[in-house]
Amino acid sequence: MNLSCIHQICCAMSMMLLASSAQAVTCATNFTPRNPDSAYAISVDGQTVTDTRTGLMWQRCTEGQNWNGSTCIGNGGSATWAGALALAEASTFAGYDDWRLPNIKELESLTEPCRDTPSINDTVFPGTMNWRYWSASPRFYADNVNGYEKKDAWYVNFIGGYVQALDRTEGYHVRLVRGE
Repeated sequence: MNLSCIHQICCAMSMMLLASSAQAVTCATNFTPRNPDSAYAISVDGQTVTDTRTGLMWQRCTEGQNWNGSTCIGNGGSATWAGALALAEASTFAGYDDWRLPNIKELESLTEPCRDTPSINDTVFPGTMNWRYWSASPRFYADNVNGYEKKDAWYVNFIGGYVQALDRTEGYHVRLVRGE
């Protein structure tokens, strides 16, 4: 192999490394991503993402945003828990009619501990709102102070990636899933 050939190979490899690092999830220094880009298959049109580990297909953008060919644009809407369930039931996004609201474990699986704001893979899910996203998982418990049963639902907050339950009448963001 001559020197010119070796130089060309080295240049090509450097360009590949630069290209792959430019397309990688942005993590805090010295942290390894739990959900690297390689864990996802992005559809040809860029609107959906399939987690290759679980087989679940996700909307790439928050409900109410649109994919413009390179990122998610728009503010993303919000819905009550019942509204989020109804959105899922009526959705025919990307030609599929079996979208649903993810359960809390599925939604939490999207969190990226190596990031904080938003705590999700920002390459695969660009434009994710730094706020709460509904899951389909309800939470019932007795309100000992007021003497009635309280009905909440679980959500993931993509500021920090934590899970909590709040009143179902609050308006939070929605990302639908299909599969299983």
